Parts: sequence; C-alpha cells; structure tokens
Amino acid sequence: MKRVGEILQVLSFVVALSTAILALLAFWIAYQQFEEEREARAWMLLSNKTTGSAGKAPAMEFLSDREIDLSAIDLSCTAMGGGWNAQNLTCQRPVVLSQLDLRTREITRCERQLDYFCLKRLAEENEVALNSASFAGAHMDGANLTASKITGADFSGASLWTTKLDFASARMAKFVNAKLISASVKNADLSHSNLVLADLTDSDLAGSDLTNANISAVYWCDKWKSLCARNLTPKQIESAWAFDLFWFPNGLPDYLLATDGSTPQPKLCPFDNKIHGQPQDHIFPPEDCEHRVPPPSQSETEEIIRRKGGAN
Repeated sequence: MKRVGEILQVLSFVVALSTAILALLAFWIAYQQFEEEREARAWMLLSNKTTGSAGKAPAMEFLSDREIDLSAIDLSCTAMGGGWNAQNLTCQRPVVLSQLDLRTREITRCERQLDYFCLKRLAEENEVALNSASFAGAHMDGANLTASKITGADFSGASLWTTKLDFASARMAKFVNAKLISASVKNADLSHSNLVLADLTDSDLAGSDLTNANISAVYWCDKWKSLCARNLTPKQIESAWAFDLFWFPNGLPDYLLATDGSTPQPKLCPFDNKIHGQPQDHIFPPEDCEHRVPPPSQSETEEIIRRKGGAN
C-alpha cells in the first residue's frame, strides 16, 4: 500500500505539472494571438484612407517598437485622399503625424548620454526602416526620426517644423517644398537628396552631408534674414549642386560671406525647361555641371568696361 501511495503522489505531481505547462502554453498562445491582432489593427489603421490623425502615429510607434520594417509605407496626401495640389505641392487635408516618435530605447539612451558615436552606429544598424516610404503633404511637426533609415523617402510638401532628423540616413530622400523650419538635421546623410524649394530657416545642419544634393531655390533664411539655417559651411554648399536659374547666393546666411564679399556656390547646371521640365524632378545632376565663377554684378561690369576703355 505504501508503494501505491508513492506512485499516486508522483502521478498527482505529474498531472499538476502537466496542467501548469498546458495553462502556460495556452496563455502564450493567447498572448501571441493578441499581439498579432494588435499588429493587424495597427496595419489597418495605417492602410485606412483617412486624413487627420486617425491613430496613425500611435500605430507607427507600436510597429516601430516591435522593430517591424515600415519601408514603402504610403501615407501621402494622394494615397489618403487628402486633396493633393501637384502644382503647389500642398495638401488640403493632410495626414497628421505630429510628435511621432520612432526612436528605439537604445537610441533614446544614446541621446540622453550625448553619445554621438553610439548614435552613428545605431543609424547604420537600425532595424526600423522607412526606406521609400511616402509622407508627401503630411504634417509631422515635432516628430522625432533620430537615426532613422529614410533612404528614398518622400517628404515633399510635408510640414516638418522642429522635427529631429539627427543622424538620419536620408540618401535620395525628397524634401521638395518641405517646411524644415527650426528642424534639427545634425550629422544627417542628405547626399543625393532633393531639397528644391525646401524651407530650412533656423534649421541646424551641423555636420550634415549635402554631397550632390539638389539645393535649387532652397530658402536658407526668412525674408528679413533675421533667422537663417545654422551651422552651415561653405564645404557643404560646394559639395551640392543646383540649376543655375534657381541658385540665389544672396539668400545664403550672411555668416557664409567671405572677406571679399563672395559666397560659396554649388556645382551649377545650365537649366533648360524643354529638357529638364521642373528643377524638383531631378535628384541626380545633369552631366554638364561645374563650379563656375558667378557672373559679375552691374558695378563690377561697369568697372571692367571703364578699365578696358582706359587701356585703349
């Protein structure tokens, strides 16, 4: 009888343990189903053709927090039925993604510690990608896209006031007519990006790479020059390119003026609307671009004529 009792105790333990394991397994399956449903709802919110906020920013943050790739997502004014004006590059009823925050916990930690080497590394390793995504016409004021991958993304006509794009990988991204006023774009890779008509008033461009970026008709300052893009260097300007008819050196911040009054200039490309259409249609420069000495001013021309007359 004692032996039988011991066997029954062992069987009772096995049954209890099996029950506990089955309960944990059932909980895990239910949790996984719950998470899958949440993910499905987030994608549904993003795919719904609605403008305004409509929960799209929290949905993106939820997916980003789970390191889900958001490449090629389309929240553009056209896709969401917001009434896109292709001529003025504006949206009547934009998608609102204000204060969107796609930073991972590690990026936030590196920011707080001011660890720039860490941010640069995370920008290369970031699993959350928005490559080729479209936010044309969206309102993204105050968004935080630090160390994000936005290669080839479209922000044309987007409102990006005070947005953080520090250490962002934005190669070949489109910021045509985007409002980057007071934005932080420090150490971002903007090479081959399209910045035509972008408003960079009071933005901070310290350390950003503008190599072969199209900076035709960029607004560097407000019309009074009371606020201008900050921490811009001649080297950054000279590494970029612009169509000659849409390059306005007088619009550059005064702190870029050399002692002789000259301003840095990008590679200038001759513009022909029959060939080139609109300047914003081009990310890569035509082949016939070069660094050219800007044409002399009227006073300089008069002085040249006077000297030639005296020589005769």
